Amino acid sequence: MALTFREATLHDVRDVVRISNDAFMADAFFKKPEFIIRFNEDTVRNMISNPAENGVFLVASDDGGSSIVGSIHVEPVRRLDSDQGGVSRITGGFSAVSVPESHGKRGIGSFLVASAEEYVLSVARQQFADIPTAEVCMQMGVVNVREDLFSGSECARRPVSLVRETGV
Repeated sequence: MALTFREATLHDVRDVVRISNDAFMADAFFKKPEFIIRFNEDTVRNMISNPAENGVFLVASDDGGSSIVGSIHVEPVRRLDSDQGGVSRITGGFSAVSVPESHGKRGIGSFLVASAEEYVLSVARQQFADIPTAEVCMQMGVVNVREDLFSGSECARRPVSLVRETGV
């Protein structure tokens, strides 16, 4: 299966909601009942409509782009100035890596994370071309501050920060 990715559009709202909610049902037993549904259409529509503030959803499509088989939320790319030798840090984050159970174990989740990294590097090169040297980091959303989980269920989870490239 050859996969491609692109930014989600308003035409993809129902697919993103369906895929995300399907993928996150696997951990529903950890969640308080009011949080079992991960996203609704209004939330995703608002997020897609304001990418500068909310980031973007990327969607993965199978051969020929005929159907969406996964999605990932990519947070806005930000520049954090550093006082350590003038090197700036550019961060991008991802969350809600979503692949329906019917498409699991095919590498789609790994493809989505790699696509998010590629997307963040591309945006960083465009937005921060004036920075001679920068550290670009990808961060995964921290699970242990999620209000939707019962207390104690997140104790084994840790935040992840990956430095992928120096020099934008």
